[in-house]
Amino acid sequence: MNKISKKYLIAALCIIIALAIIIIKNYHNQRDPNAIYAKMAKDAGVVKKNISVDGYNISYYERINRCERTLMLLHGISGNKNDFLKMASYIPQNINIILPDLAGHGENEKLPTIDYGISAQAKLINKFLSQKGIDSIIIGGNSMGGHIALSFALRFPEKTKKLILINSAGISVKGNHAYSGYNKKIESKAEMIEALKYGYYSPPISTDREIEMMISDFNRNREFIFNSVIPAIKNDTDYDLLPKINELKMPVLILWGRYDRVITLDVARVFKEKLQNSYLVTINNSAHCPQNESPEEISIQILSFINDDYK
Repeated sequence: MNKISKKYLIAALCIIIALAIIIIKNYHNQRDPNAIYAKMAKDAGVVKKNISVDGYNISYYERINRCERTLMLLHGISGNKNDFLKMASYIPQNINIILPDLAGHGENEKLPTIDYGISAQAKLINKFLSQKGIDSIIIGGNSMGGHIALSFALRFPEKTKKLILINSAGISVKGNHAYSGYNKKIESKAEMIEALKYGYYSPPISTDREIEMMISDFNRNREFIFNSVIPAIKNDTDYDLLPKINELKMPVLILWGRYDRVITLDVARVFKEKLQNSYLVTINNSAHCPQNESPEEISIQILSFINDDYK
């Protein structure tokens, strides 16, 4: 791996959703991100809410229609609850949806007293669900979110009806470069463009102003991610779940952007080999976050999985 690719390998993860360039360009040239996300939330039929869990305020989107099936999706490192909004708009109304901000992300506070490790995040999600009276969940996530969902399924299998891993971290094998990078600031347009190539199969064409905003956003969040989140993850008992994942009995859907260079397709194949009741689907024309580049295809696969079409 060359120097610049390693240096900015993870940078695109922050950028892909942080300013949502593709979304901005597709929503009638609306430039206000808050207005865009409000429109996307309306299209998905979700409402933004807040809940206090052990004194910590969690912001989340919710669509609850008294249905039997509830789908919770967790975003990746430096992302937020907006990450799955576009994809959620393709999920029919007879399926409940919960999209939370993870601890230290989105509208949730970055507190020095919070444990940002994977197991702590999984336990916080469990308390969140218990407080809402939800005892059965279809849970999934992208990248770090998949890692947390995997930890949740191992710790609370009685609550996990099904598991969905989307270009997920969680196992220490060749090809998994998650949690790398963030060690240095991005200084130039050329470096940002290079970083974007790791997050997108087809990087969006961005103006100089948009690139400057992305650089500013990444650099503003970098210190917190590098000094607080990544060390907590790497020192956590659930950092490498490879020795445990063969314990899982519930159905697992593995969705993978074929051209991911952050967590490569080889990692997906290991998941498929080790998870005894799993299905692997590769998503063409997508990289690390296929829910952004191929939201309709991702939703079709998830819906088929929820409806037990994978037999």
